[in-house]
Amino acid sequence: MEFVFSIEVKQSHTYLVADALSRKDIVENMAITTFTPDSDLIEKIKLSWKHNTLLQQLIHDIQSKAHTHYTWHQGILHRKGRLVVGKDAVVRRDILL
Repeated sequence: MEFVFSIEVKQSHTYLVADALSRKDIVENMAITTFTPDSDLIEKIKLSWKHNTLLQQLIHDIQSKAHTHYTWHQGILHRKGRLVVGKDAVVRRDILL
């Protein structure tokens, strides 16, 4: 089986969105996809907050007053509408897999 094809180089200024996306690393591009975590993963994420003193302080502060970027809704911490995950390598790996 044989394929006939040609490769054309397009200037990056002509295709800004595609060029920008091609320069992002794979973890950043994964954020573009829609993801609904199951309840077990949500619990692991919540545990990741408990091991992070900065997030604990942030959660405490948000519960008493509004914050510019972070929200606390139904026991879930969000930043600009996205679920916040603590610095737990295992949980982050589970999300990506």
